[in-house]
Amino acid sequence: MQVRAVAAAVVLGSMITMLGCAPTTTSTTVATTPSVSMSIPETTTSTPDPDYGGALGIYPVDPRTLEPLPGSVALTTADSMWGEASPNGRWVAVQVWLNTTPETDLVRLIDVGAGEVVAETKALPQYGLTVDDAGTVYRLAGTNRHWVEVLTPGDERFSRLFDLPVGFGPWSETQVLDDGRLGWFGTIHIPPDEYLATITVADPSSGVVATHPVPGVRLSGEDSFDVGDWSVGEGLVPAVVWDDARSRVLVVHADEPVVTALDLDTGTMTRHTWSEPTTWLHRLAASWNPVAHAKGPSTGTNRSAVLTPDGETLFVATEVGEFVRSSEDDWSVEWTPRGVVAIDTTTWRVLDRWDEPIAILAMSPGGEYVVGTGLTRIDTLSSTGVGPHPISIISTSDMTLTTDLGVDSGEYDTISFSADGSYAYITRWGGATRVLDLVTGKSSTGPGASVVFGEAGLVVTSRYAGS
Repeated sequence: MQVRAVAAAVVLGSMITMLGCAPTTTSTTVATTPSVSMSIPETTTSTPDPDYGGALGIYPVDPRTLEPLPGSVALTTADSMWGEASPNGRWVAVQVWLNTTPETDLVRLIDVGAGEVVAETKALPQYGLTVDDAGTVYRLAGTNRHWVEVLTPGDERFSRLFDLPVGFGPWSETQVLDDGRLGWFGTIHIPPDEYLATITVADPSSGVVATHPVPGVRLSGEDSFDVGDWSVGEGLVPAVVWDDARSRVLVVHADEPVVTALDLDTGTMTRHTWSEPTTWLHRLAASWNPVAHAKGPSTGTNRSAVLTPDGETLFVATEVGEFVRSSEDDWSVEWTPRGVVAIDTTTWRVLDRWDEPIAILAMSPGGEYVVGTGLTRIDTLSSTGVGPHPISIISTSDMTLTTDLGVDSGEYDTISFSADGSYAYITRWGGATRVLDLVTGKSSTGPGASVVFGEAGLVVTSRYAGS
């Protein structure tokens, strides 16, 4: 009988396809020579003018409503755009698609204050864009072997900065640390089929790249089971947060209440188990275990985590996949959000817990609020059903949770924040954007916007919205 495998975790499956091979699991530091080269071949098509009249434009907006400012002019236009703003909101890097003949793919860097495109190059989509407060755009390129490319104001093409280690497969976009170093979470492949969770950190000025395999972080379960012609396995997706305040990385294990902390300066790793307070009420709550109480065999656990800017409080949300069999030929995998815990990262004790159906977390820029979303998803062999849950706000100052916001999670929600952290924007594929006033807990409906660059006060919306 031919047995077919079910991918229990979409993120795990998609990222593993990017991985190469590596012969070792020890931490290594390698000095590479930065080089300048073009990874995207030149084509014979001409580059369209930035004023190309596409269907969408990027417009400055009122942060309270997300409505384009009266009389505002699009900073750039295209038929499709996505990207990222710098933390200080001065720069926006966008991947642009133009419906020309032939089609055109570009990366543009926008100086928000000047209101103009300051760099543009032909570039096919890769693994995401990251732009720092100086206007340097970083992106990953490559398939079996990955490297880092940069684009700066005035450039006409990406420059190849340095290669990542052989066998390292990034799971995350580029993280720019406060000291200028770059970081990624990913895996090292140990043939034939083992993948070790790994942190890679690079210094762009020197080209020194260090890899740190993180022991004990499981990425898949040890057991699988057969259902007819299908083999169902377990996928485990940990959460990773970068703690600039303490120069460390926290890796939240998916299948146990454990955090492994990596000191980025010394390479030292410490393992911490979070524990409940000792009152009888909290001991009762401690019986809550996101991996337990399954209706059937577990098929996966996904973590999401955010950290306050001072590095003192870690919020962790959990989503669990369970195998549910209705009959011999009728079965599904049901993914359910299992709530949030707040953890003191000095004592590693649980400060608070909320059992609301939250699986994904986002934190406002100043760390005053955490926004939580969650869905119940039922995956069958032929379809996916989604059940929304209310979006919640947690105040980090007094640990109060508000859910009466009039907004439910959606399947393709993305969350961004205004520059001052007062508003959260829920962008939904194909629908209107919701604006959450984090201070009052009130929500309102904004315009249809495919992307919100909250830090920069910009939205991507219909071409003539601000004219």
